[in-house]
Order: sequence, then C-alpha cells, then structure tokens
Amino acid sequence: MATHRKKRYYGPVKWEDQGPVHMYPSGTVLRPFNQGLNLPSGLLRMSVARILPGQDVEHHRHYTMSEIYYLMKGRGQFRVDDQTFDVEENTAMFFPPEPMRSVYNNSSEENWWLFVGSPPDVKPGGQPPPELAGLTIPKVEPTGEKKRYYGPVRWEDQGPPHIYPSGTVLRPFNQGLNLTSGLLRMSVARMLPGQDVEHHRHYTMSEIYYLMKGRAQFRIDEEVIDVEENTACFFPPEPMRSVYNNSDQECWWLFVGSPPDVKPDQHG
Repeated sequence: MATHRKKRYYGPVKWEDQGPVHMYPSGTVLRPFNQGLNLPSGLLRMSVARILPGQDVEHHRHYTMSEIYYLMKGRGQFRVDDQTFDVEENTAMFFPPEPMRSVYNNSSEENWWLFVGSPPDVKPGGQPPPELAGLTIPKVEPTGEKKRYYGPVRWEDQGPPHIYPSGTVLRPFNQGLNLTSGLLRMSVARMLPGQDVEHHRHYTMSEIYYLMKGRAQFRIDEEVIDVEENTACFFPPEPMRSVYNNSDQECWWLFVGSPPDVKPDQHG
C-alpha cells in the first residue's frame, strides 16, 4: 500500500532536504530518500552519504536486500568482508544480501556515495514492511557465476554503451555487476551541454533518476523542471520521462530501476 496519494511521479527532491538524517559515529551524514520520493510504494530503497576525510559507513550486512554502492565523487574505499578496494569516482559494486560491507574515505577530499537496494530488507524472524503486502516481487533466475559480491567496476569499462542521437553516452552496469541475477537495473549517463536522454516510458519498472553532477532538466510528460546536482525524482512505470542538459557544463545522471521491465507483448 502506498504511503501517499498515488501520483504520476514524486520529486524532484534535494539531498539536503531528506531525512531523518543518520549520523554515523565517525561523522558521516547519510540521508535516505525513501520518504521524500515515496519509495515505500515500490521495491526500491535509496540513501546518499557525504563522507569527509577519515569518516566511514560502518561494516554491516543485509538479509533479503541486494544493494548497489556507487561512488559519485572523490576517492575512497570499499570494504567487503575482510577485503579492501581503493576506488575512484564513477565506480560501483553490487552486493547480494550476505556479505559484510562498508565504505571509508581514506582520501583528503570529501566523498559522495549513493546506496540503492531492492527488495526492502527483512531480518530473520521479522515481518515484511506492511506496504509490501500489495506488491508482487518477481522471481528472477540467477545468471552468471554466483559470488559474494561483484565489482568494483568503473563507468568507462561498462557496455555496450548506448549513444543517443544528441551524443549522450549511457553505459549500463547490468552485465558488469551481474545485476541480471536480481531485481535491480542501473545505467549512468554523461551528458554534454545540449545533449539529452530521449522521452520514453516503462511498463513494469519503477525508476529513480539522480543528478550526480551539474545542472539540467527533468522532462515529465509535458512538464519541464530545472534541477541542480544531488536532486532525485522517482517514476512509477507509466509517465513519459527524459532528461536534458540545458547548462553550459557537463552533467552526470544515474538511473536505477526495479523490477526489470516487461513490455506487454513479453508477458507470459
């Protein structure tokens, strides 16, 4: 059951307006977008953290939720079980529920991390969130070699890239992170001034669009909304949506959706 009156889209909302804020002992500020984007109406959950030098998100695990971690800005570390990976911006990892995971800023500059997961987490012996009662969680057959984690992988190595007529370069992480083994799908686009992602819709997939860097526009049905970096919008399947770089600098967008899209002629 949705937590708000059903709308064609939710947002745009900015990072600094989201809450309740979670402050880690190290000082990391993590803000969830779940209420601001009405994510409890679907299968996605998302948070974004600003991590200053020496700060971290503590080691933890999940029980039913798989997650993507994406380093949007800066340099830092993934920590997975007992392993540590030094990474640069536009690097991602995918975690099935089991492994312990954390991130740490071992650099001299601030980090910005995006964490997105599906389906919502349920601890052993716990009850699923009541809003899940009205949702169907599709079964997805595992693909590829089963691992405790996938990655880290970088944007420039992902493919095959989709080049839009305007010149936008969109790279999917679905193969590089083995996302096809679960409910999440993710792509990241670099858009130069005047470039866009064309107007389109989905049929069963809900999506979050997150502007990681720069200034740009959401286009939703017939509406046009100017936005700045660290702004997000959530789309149920139906509305037409696109993004456009109307600024004089490049911008970077992250698009993540769940469950995988199924067109009407693909059912059954």
